[in-house]
Amino acid sequence: MEKLNKTILFVEDESITAMMQAKSLANEGFTVIGANTGEKAIEVVRSGGKIDLILMDIELGGGIDGTQAAKEILKDYDIPVLFLSSHTEKDIVDKIEKITSYGYVVKNTGIAVLTASIKMAFKLHQAHKELKEKDALVRESEERFRRITNAMVDAVTETDLSGIYRYVSPSNTKIFGYESEEMLGKSCFDFFHPDDVDPSMDVFIESINARSSCKVEFRFRHADGHYLWIECNGNIILNDKGVVDGIVFNSRNITERKQAEEALRKWAYIFEHAEWGVIVESTDGKILELMNPAFAKMHGYTVEELTGKSVLDVFAPEVRAELPEQFRIINESGHHVFESSHIRKDGSVFPVRIDSTAIKDDSGNILYRASNVQDITDRLSAEQAGKKAENARKESEEKYGRLFDNMLNGFILHEIISDENGAPVDYKYLEINPAGEKVLGLKREDIIGKTFSQLNPDAENLLINQYAQVASFGTHFESEFFDEKNNKYFRISTFSPKRGQFATIFEDISEQKQAAEKSKKYTEQLEELNATKEKFMSLLIKYS
Repeated sequence: MEKLNKTILFVEDESITAMMQAKSLANEGFTVIGANTGEKAIEVVRSGGKIDLILMDIELGGGIDGTQAAKEILKDYDIPVLFLSSHTEKDIVDKIEKITSYGYVVKNTGIAVLTASIKMAFKLHQAHKELKEKDALVRESEERFRRITNAMVDAVTETDLSGIYRYVSPSNTKIFGYESEEMLGKSCFDFFHPDDVDPSMDVFIESINARSSCKVEFRFRHADGHYLWIECNGNIILNDKGVVDGIVFNSRNITERKQAEEALRKWAYIFEHAEWGVIVESTDGKILELMNPAFAKMHGYTVEELTGKSVLDVFAPEVRAELPEQFRIINESGHHVFESSHIRKDGSVFPVRIDSTAIKDDSGNILYRASNVQDITDRLSAEQAGKKAENARKESEEKYGRLFDNMLNGFILHEIISDENGAPVDYKYLEINPAGEKVLGLKREDIIGKTFSQLNPDAENLLINQYAQVASFGTHFESEFFDEKNNKYFRISTFSPKRGQFATIFEDISEQKQAAEKSKKYTEQLEELNATKEKFMSLLIKYS
């Protein structure tokens, strides 16, 4: 008899039956180990010996029965258990089926039936083992796929031919902010920017019809409402009949790349159309590698003529000796602004302002120097003109300051103060000249910044409305008053140098007044003398 290399644990409490059955099984090529109780069977299995199958009698006399022993063993060991029983009642069968799927054999059915049942149990166990291994491989594959999709930077989705999501990887949440459940069953086009739906749909349809992959860029709405730029690679899915069944998409967030491209586009436009010069020098700072049209035009060249020339060629000969120091500062500090002189193609020299930056890699090595260059001829001319104007202004201020301080007439500048309704209520003293100090009898430091009501708390401001008219509408009026304290007459001219302000000029007319008074008195005396003379002549004629 061929040795089957299979070990059977035979659990039977009747020793004679056990011996006979064990001998029959041995004759069939099996190695048989015996146990007469459920507890002994558990002990044998736990001892670690090789057991390929357990042939278990249900009724084992005292102690636990076969079903209880089988349950205990199967908690920790995957061993096929084939029950032996002299009973065929339904409750016994149901009890056995709840424990194991390998069935039972009715006692005394013969060795042929028993051997066949044992071999069938081995086949079932092997099939179960292979199925478990396959299930384990599937679970491992699914777990590996889950870990990969969770770790992916890109989002993976699958849609049917109408664009309805059938699968959404967890990485979509990181990119788009939606949970997978929020997207499943919805059309992918519901999330597209309205302007990108039709162009993207055309690409997908073309891919389906051509049974080929596709690539498209579009804007996709994030869960918080803003749009992301997405680069999407699609591959068609074929069913088992070779018919296109859907599309798998690998989507990547390219918003930052799009923003960088837009920034580059803007900078390229600025570079080409800027009115100032922009240049990029070689790593060693010796060659003009790149420049915009404004720089070339500034020097009287075309871009093609200047490209590749030495940096020194655009500097005036008289300043070239100082350039190594300027370049050293740029390279060491990373940024430097200085003024120098450039020379045009026709030999004319002009002043420039250079704003230069050394672009370095992560190790601090210089990759190139980029500079903005401005022709500052107009600025220097303006500065010179400004200096002349400033000197003239200072001279004028000094001239008129002396005039202001030495003028015989008093000058006082005021500012109107209004209430919340805009009605004038007071005025403030802003400036006064020495002659004005004499008129008011106050020092400049005692009056500037003060108001009329502060200086004259008991006086009524009778002219405030008239002053306000002058300050608001630029009218002008004159008045006279007699200064009893100084025994002088003044003529006051009031005008507005600036809206909201009014100025008063005090002209001493005392001598004019005195002369007028003398003239008036002389006239009166002359008239009285003439009247007396006429009376005298009348009397003389009468009595002559």
